[in-house]
Amino acid sequence: MITEHPGPRLTASFLADATGGTWAPIPSAPHAFGVSIDSRTIEPGAVFIALRGEHTDGHRYVAKAARSGAACAMIDRGLSDEESQGLPSGFGLLRVDNAMAALTALACAHRDTFTGRVVAVAGSAGKTTTKRLVGAALETDGSTTVSPKSFNNPLGVALTLLAADRDDRYVVCEVGTSAKGETAELAALTQPDAGLIASVGREHLDGLGCIDGVIEETAGLRVGLAPRAPVVCPPSRSLGDDASRLAERLGPHALPAWDARTTCVRFDRTEVEIETPQGTIAAELRLIGAHQSENAASAMTLAHTLGIDPRVALNAIASVEPPRGRMRPLARGSLSILDDTYNAHPDSALAAARSLRHIDHDGPKIFALGDMLELGEAGPDCHREVGRAIADAGVDTLITFGDLASLAADEIEPLGVACVRLGSSDSAFNRAAGLIPPNALLLVKGSRGVRTERLLEAIEAEGPLAAPLRERRHDPV
Repeated sequence: MITEHPGPRLTASFLADATGGTWAPIPSAPHAFGVSIDSRTIEPGAVFIALRGEHTDGHRYVAKAARSGAACAMIDRGLSDEESQGLPSGFGLLRVDNAMAALTALACAHRDTFTGRVVAVAGSAGKTTTKRLVGAALETDGSTTVSPKSFNNPLGVALTLLAADRDDRYVVCEVGTSAKGETAELAALTQPDAGLIASVGREHLDGLGCIDGVIEETAGLRVGLAPRAPVVCPPSRSLGDDASRLAERLGPHALPAWDARTTCVRFDRTEVEIETPQGTIAAELRLIGAHQSENAASAMTLAHTLGIDPRVALNAIASVEPPRGRMRPLARGSLSILDDTYNAHPDSALAAARSLRHIDHDGPKIFALGDMLELGEAGPDCHREVGRAIADAGVDTLITFGDLASLAADEIEPLGVACVRLGSSDSAFNRAAGLIPPNALLLVKGSRGVRTERLLEAIEAEGPLAAPLRERRHDPV
């Protein structure tokens, strides 16, 4: 949902002043439009940022970016004769000390020029989906730039800010974390005018230690907030005591989300009722799961604080489709699949199991679970807990990929649930695909590092999967 303008207009002097860089030579074009770190997809007129990573070096592709229409390039080392070959005469090169640090500085400088409002969406799970809901609601009130995909690390947030026009009414950034202090770092970069915490759960425990560490890290969103900027938090009924601890750390910024109630969960939609200052509003979301009701309510609460009518906001939210890998419904004939492969931690896996429990289906229900990673010493117990929830969901078969996930099978096989324990090789996923009956409802979930989407790829080898055809049944009432 990122806006279609080519990116902000950046002058040569602004680029040099913001980064502390030196032009050699000064670009012939007076302006550049936006930035890019990929020579394969760069838009004509953009600045190419030559980043150095673990597996590649952007300096090798400066000439290619120039041939693709880049206006200039930012570099932090000299180009070799081979790298300079084919570089157009007079092509501007901005030499900086460190390209990544310069990109961040440029994003900060550009952020300072914004006339609209910046919203930051954080949380343990549900950030990408909730960000899309927030963007849809805010877009009803004016031009809105929303970070694409899961651009939630320092690089992604900087690129999001640099994709926005300084005259956008809203810019929505996704703020993630994998280590202590990263949320605060990104909050300082985005300087949000409002925030939203989609959830607080057991993630990255190997680095954050425990749920209190997660809460403290998430509350780092307060860094960079204006004195009265609101941060919408999940309702206390979903977080329990964690909600009060989060609110305490956020201080006066904390704003509880409106209450939401799920009235029905289907394979391809969720019916909700949300309590607003204007009364109860009902709608059908194109998102699957009871937890999506709370995500919608949080997005509506935030939109309302920014002056948007709740009915208008929910009407836009109800049209949002689930992103790839996040409880996205797929079908082929009588086979129904919920693709929740993007990532997993215990609380998101529990939410997936609860969602599966409430979906009526004529055929067998199968849960395919890959290892949930980065949980430290809590990993084994977390997998056993998820196993019990899968049993409560009325699942007929559990297929596991990896040693940790097999602990969930150990927990529930004595309860009568059929369990298939597999490794995480390609052949394991191919074998699992052959075990799925044609009339099953299959939910696939696992951590990013396990790549459980390989099960979907193996199933698709027998015939294409597609999103089910759906009609919008009614607007919010």
